[in-house]
Amino acid sequence: MKTVVTTVSVIVALLAGGLVYWFVFRKDLNDKIVIPYIAHQKPNIDPHVPHAVPLTDKLNEVVFDGL
Repeated sequence: MKTVVTTVSVIVALLAGGLVYWFVFRKDLNDKIVIPYIAHQKPNIDPHVPHAVPLTDKLNEVVFDGL
């Protein structure tokens, strides 16, 4: 049982190392976000709710499109 756990642990570690190597050293991933971040803070304004003033609604879209 101990050898099975050790073997599985080694395989998982090798796969994780291979994935990290693949993500870090690939040439076709330049200037791309590969691992997305998770926002931990809820935005103050919901960008999907329309505003009463159309210009303000468009400004909100401009601000939130960059996130």
